Formats: sequence, structure tokens, C-alpha cells
Amino acid sequence: MFTKKTIILLIISIAVIISPSCQDHKPNKNRERPYGDTIIIGDIFEPDIINPILAISGVSSDLVEIVFDGLVTRDEDMEIRPNLALSWDISNNGLTWRFYLRKGVKFHDGKELTAQDVKFTYEKIKDPDIKGWFFNNFRIIKDIRVIDRYTIEITLNKPFYPLLNYLDVGILPRHILLKDDIKKSDFNYHPIGTGPYRLTGWSRKEIILDANKEYFKARPYINRIIIKIIRNQKTAWARLMSGEIDLFYRIYPKDYDIIRNIPSFNVYSFVKPYYYMLAFNLKSKIFNDLRIRQALNHAIDKDLIINEILCKEGIISSGTISHYSWAYNPSIRPYPFNPQKALNLLKQAGWSDTDGDKILDNGRDRFEFDLLLPAGDNLLERTSMFIQQQLIEIGIKMNVKVLPSILFDNYMFKKRFDSVILYLTAHGDPDMNYQFWHSSQIKDGFNVFSYKNNKIDEQLEKGRLEPDKEKRKEIYYCFQEEIFADPPGIFLFWSNFLVGVDKRFRGIKPSTSTPLKNVYKWYVPKEEQKYK
Repeated sequence: MFTKKTIILLIISIAVIISPSCQDHKPNKNRERPYGDTIIIGDIFEPDIINPILAISGVSSDLVEIVFDGLVTRDEDMEIRPNLALSWDISNNGLTWRFYLRKGVKFHDGKELTAQDVKFTYEKIKDPDIKGWFFNNFRIIKDIRVIDRYTIEITLNKPFYPLLNYLDVGILPRHILLKDDIKKSDFNYHPIGTGPYRLTGWSRKEIILDANKEYFKARPYINRIIIKIIRNQKTAWARLMSGEIDLFYRIYPKDYDIIRNIPSFNVYSFVKPYYYMLAFNLKSKIFNDLRIRQALNHAIDKDLIINEILCKEGIISSGTISHYSWAYNPSIRPYPFNPQKALNLLKQAGWSDTDGDKILDNGRDRFEFDLLLPAGDNLLERTSMFIQQQLIEIGIKMNVKVLPSILFDNYMFKKRFDSVILYLTAHGDPDMNYQFWHSSQIKDGFNVFSYKNNKIDEQLEKGRLEPDKEKRKEIYYCFQEEIFADPPGIFLFWSNFLVGVDKRFRGIKPSTSTPLKNVYKWYVPKEEQKYK
């Protein structure tokens, strides 16, 4: 029934760029890496919960990466690798996937992970009352069957070749959560996973994680990770300068030079797997007209954003797939800055300044709309102010409304907005676009923009069904051409991500998913260790 295959997920390959002047120290191959020391991380945000099927962003997702493991993992170049699953088979028709688990992997409480835990986790993600992360992608799963203690079989309703892209989600312990309401469980604040670090303390001021000495890959060299919650940015910088913090990665572009000039730090820079955009609510009458959406893309000087706001630490976006992806279509160029062309398109759509108040109108209404912005993101705030200024110069009034993150999410998912400025993940396979731009995701998925394009739907569906990488590339080339021609918003930029780490730490290879992705491999030479 099965044909043994070497499985490589077709994903976005995002290049890691390390400054030549900041190269990591190379360990002496003849010298054993010592255990010991503590890494202290400064963060201005506190996690809400730590649960791999519920936590999707910020420090919560960073902690999920080191507390839990999935069946597969991504390396530093974002390629899929075996993890809890040593290998897998796919049936010839692409409908049945069988995974063979490692034996002897233990949760932090000493219980062995088995196929029952995998089945339990995936069924919870599929549960409509829970709607775990990747809920809509897991709906394609018809059946999950435990073959034996270390073998699990997944049967699909139809072929879905990007499946592996979603199987890096951390596995939950069935024996702890079987009778719990996962959304309300105390487990979310005292998580038990199989990852390299286990949570041992959590207060409003700090989070403590200790090395999992039983970790199935290898015992972590660094004994402890402490995350200090420093809510004031100035205080965070003061502690960084004084040496109280070993790692700081929520660095805004305007602060790049500061971190680069701290002599005790190495700096790592790489492109984030997110595209920044100002997205429209397509239910709004203003944005229904394609000419208006194209005009607004021409109205913004993205080069100036890169230079002035990102301090040249980024590239202009032409769509939703990264320049470093195998699926990227190089023939597509970003919308050029052309205010006159924008005005011409707007005039064709019926908008001009008929009353001389310097704001465009259509004879009845002024061209005015609201932009929702989540509080606390300096980069988004500065970018929105810049866009606001450029739009007013061509007669469009954009009112910026800053909302607390929880309220922002509530407004966004209830579609109570004209436009939002945000960043969307391009992490993994280009199939990630399905959850944001396929019309089936409008009702209860992540297509909160109500974007509907039949050609886009068709291409995203074909991309899921095609096993051949070159043919998939052709499909996603067409997808990019169509979404560029019919934009759901203003494509802005891809931003670089800067991480500062104390020089005593060695073996660092930052990942685009989180700087802590492979922290269990980091170490400090014995003579440089700071904490016992």
C-alpha cells in the first residue's frame, strides 16, 4: 500500500544573513562543549499562554518552540527535518500518511510520548469548539488511527501535499489534558512538553526555564533561560548596556546602530518570514473598486519607507511570497511610486476634489477611511504615520486608530474595520496563502479581509493537490501575478530582524522562526561562564 519516500517539504527558504563583522566564534573542534551558565533575555511583552495549538505569536510562540516538539521541525534554512517522527510513508494516491515515532521520548514529567499523544493533539486542533492553530488546514484530515505505540496513520479527504508544513505543531500530553477544557486549563500556564527546556517559574516579572537533561536530541549546554519582562523600552536599553541582559531581539530599525555599537554583543540580521501590508476590508464600498486599490499602491513611496523607517534594513514587497522562496516569481516588480498615476486611476473611479477642500470626493462622500493599528508596535505606528502623510498629499484622509492588542484582534476578526496595518506570515510552504486569501476562509478562517477572487481560489486549490515541485512553482507564479493585479491591500515591505547576543555565547545559528530555535546547541566556554 505504501511507497517509501524521502519527504522534503516544499517551503519558503528564507536566507539567514550574518554580518561578516559579527561572525559567531567558531568552537575548537578538539574541545568539548561545556555545560553551564544562564542566558537572560529581555522582552517588553509578557506571554499570555504557552500552548502550541493556541499560542500563535510573540513571546508565547517563542516559548512554545523550546518547550514542545512536533513530528517534524525546520532547520535554520527552513527545510523540513524529522523530529519526533523519524520517518514517514505516503500512499501512492497521496491520501494516507504513516508516521514512525522515536521510542523513549519523554515529557517533562517523565511520561513517554506515544502515538496516542499525537492523535489527541491533532483531534484537539480539529475540534470546532477549540479551533486550534491550523484548524482549517486540519479539517482535510478524515481519520487519525493509532497503529501501535509508535506508529500513527493519518487519512485525508483528498490529497494535500503541504501537510508536513503544519506538522511541526507541538505535541500535547494526553495523560494531563484528557479531561481538561484546553482553553481554560491551568496547563497553559504550567506547560509540560518534550522540548529542550521545561518551565519552572512564571511571574509578572520573569519566566524561568531549566534545561531538560533528558532531551532526546541532546542535553542543552545552557542550564537555564530567564526571560525578564521589562515593560519600559528605556529600562530595557539601560539593562542591556549594563550587561544585565544577554539577548535582546525586539529591536526597532531606528535602534540598529545602538545595538551594533555595544562591544560585548554580536549582531545577527536576517529577513523575517512576514510581509507587511495595509490590508483593506473588501466589504467596504470604497475598496470594492480595483482601480482604487491599485491607485493606493502607487500612492506610497516604499523606497522612502525602507530608507527612513527601516534604516535600509528591509526590501520592498511585491506580494505574499518571499524573494528567498523557491516559489517566488522574479518577473513581478513592486508597484512603482507614481502619485500622478494614482490620481488618474482615482479620477477614473469617480474621485476628484470637486469642492476645493483638498480632499477627494465622489460628489457625495469624501475619500476618508479608518486604519486600525495594534498598540505597542513602534514599526507599525511609524509606518502608518508615514502612509497617512503620503495619502493626504493626494487628497485622501486616513484616520489612524490605535487599539490595545486584544481589542484590535476582536475588531479584526469581527471584520469591524475599513483597513488594518499588520504583518502576515509567509512561514513555510506557499500554501500558507490559502488561510489568508482563499474565499473559503472568509466565514471562520483568517481571511478577515473578505477577499474573494475565483482565479486565486483555483490556484491555491491546485497548489495543494500537485505533488511535483516544478509544477507547483508554475501554479504559485500564476497566483502571484493574479494577487498583484488584484491587490487586497497595499503591499509594503519585508523587514530584517536584528538580534543582539552577548559574545560569550557560541554555536548560534538564528532561525527565522525564533532566535531560540536551536538554543539547546548554544554554549559558553567554561572560563567565560557568568552564572552557576
